[in-house]
Amino acid sequence: MSSAFGALLLLAACSSDSKAPAKETPGKEVGDAATPSDAATPRKPDAFNGDCTTANWSTQSSACWACMCDTCATTLNACNEDCTSLFSCGLQKHAFVGVAAELACEARAFEGECLQDPATSSQDPVLTQFDICLLTSHKAPELLRACEAECDITYTDDVCQRYPATDGGTK
Repeated sequence: MSSAFGALLLLAACSSDSKAPAKETPGKEVGDAATPSDAATPRKPDAFNGDCTTANWSTQSSACWACMCDTCATTLNACNEDCTSLFSCGLQKHAFVGVAAELACEARAFEGECLQDPATSSQDPVLTQFDICLLTSHKAPELLRACEAECDITYTDDVCQRYPATDGGTK
């Protein structure tokens, strides 16, 4: 997410994707709450079709997918399998930060952990746009991103220690 980090900071004040009326999302009834076992269980992805209301091309749970699709359909629909695999990598490698002031650390963590494969790293700008939507769509002030609970996004609070600024800065 480093290549588009400037855009992330500039667009952090933008609103979420336009929301269509709630629809049924594959494998998920609208309004169902996530359960910890559902959020933590990887699934076999559907084929990418660019319509998150009819397919889930990620390994994320049905509850996570439904939340992401309901919240950020436009940017999620542009995020193909390589893009969603970067999102999964960020979750698995604990690259996400829970504090806006540490987003530069998140960008360095993604670069170090998830952007090594040229086949998937080309999706970095698309993932960044999707993450911007999640960042700007949360409803509760104590959350940084929408869908944190549904996607089991946890923050280790050590990303800046693991990926410090190389210019002597702390963030």
